[in-house]
Formats: sequence, C-alpha cells, structure tokens
Amino acid sequence: RYQFANISMGNVSGGKLKSLLLAKCNQAIMIGYPQAKAHNFTSSFQDGVAFCAMIAAHAPEDIDMAKVQDMEPIERHALAFLVAEEKFGVSQLLEPADTVN
Repeated sequence: RYQFANISMGNVSGGKLKSLLLAKCNQAIMIGYPQAKAHNFTSSFQDGVAFCAMIAAHAPEDIDMAKVQDMEPIERHALAFLVAEEKFGVSQLLEPADTVN
C-alpha cells in the first residue's frame, strides 16, 4: 500500500496532503458520477466506480457510467486504466486485480 506520511508538496505533507488529494479526486468524481464520492483511498476505490467516474469527468465519451454499474469491479478498473492510458497518456502502474482485493 502507498503511504502519504513521507510525501510532501511545498508546505503540505502527510495527512493534509492526503486530504487535499482526496478532495481533488472528489471534484472529478462529482462531475462524472456524484454517487461515487470517495471517503478514503481504500474501500472507496475497490469497486472501480470512483476510478471510472474520475476518468468519465474528463472523457465522458469513453466511459458510460450507466454501463459501468453493470460491470464487475475488475472490469471497471481495467476500463478506467485503459482509457487513462490511451486518452491521457497515464501509464498503468496498478493491475486491476491488485486494486480489487
């Protein structure tokens, strides 16, 4: 698992940085699919809906959130990671199976 304790950006570090990052994620999630609001970086992202919602906020033509609801968690993660890489050049650092369990 990734930890925020040893990470800093300017004057912000640790728990404050984690809170700011979660808030930024939620800004995108609220655009893509408000029902997927993330409360933390573990259970809120395990089903893949939050990842899809963040990507859908910036690429709604590539992720249909109505269809995402009918997918299995591993399929949701795979879709979000694929679109992030193909559309935005974000390299996939996680495997879908690693994020579900």
